[in-house]
Amino acid sequence: ASKSVTNVASVGSSIYWRDVVFTPDGEKAILLGNRSVAANSWEGRIYVWDDASQTLDEMTSERESGVRYQALAYSPDCSEARLLGARNATASSYIASVWPFDAETGRVTSAVKSYNTGSGPAEDLAWGTDDFGNPAIAVVGAALNTSFAMYLNIAGTWVTQSTTGWGNIYRIASRPQGDYALAVTSGSISTIAVFRQGAWSRPGIALNWPSQVSFSTDGRRAL
Repeated sequence: ASKSVTNVASVGSSIYWRDVVFTPDGEKAILLGNRSVAANSWEGRIYVWDDASQTLDEMTSERESGVRYQALAYSPDCSEARLLGARNATASSYIASVWPFDAETGRVTSAVKSYNTGSGPAEDLAWGTDDFGNPAIAVVGAALNTSFAMYLNIAGTWVTQSTTGWGNIYRIASRPQGDYALAVTSGSISTIAVFRQGAWSRPGIALNWPSQVSFSTDGRRAL
């Protein structure tokens, strides 16, 4: 109404925000931040914004040394959520980790699923379907002149996809109906990729260095 922006909370200058996702009931928002500890060294942090009290509090039990929290996504039926993190395995390789997540209790660390993604960190995740139509978690990422796309099926097994010539994949979003996810790739080839029923495909649409993708609430269009 006032056409103004108000600073409602601060966590200091060492936190770099990565993602913000509202809980399905709209009462809270989960904010993913990463604290810069040293050169190329991070500590993942998770904060919760409470709409009723207009306050921002950290889930201090979820601090994770060496991890960058990258993305959070709720399932299409809003019954569960998954959190994506990336850490260095060596100086030149990365580990992607996916945890079940609850807005009240945080990560289910005993149920984490991890995968060595090679020379690039995991960047984003989204819900889709595997080859049997069951819910699956698609994970994408990029490194210099290369990228990866994979998914975690209902059995907890990682399934990878060849992405030679795809460009860099940084973002992916689920259609609200949950039947597929759409990723954008940028680089020498800038286009979109579709993850549906355990398979990845590219419609051959040329774009100009896309960097984000989001669906309308009815799922009829993506921007």
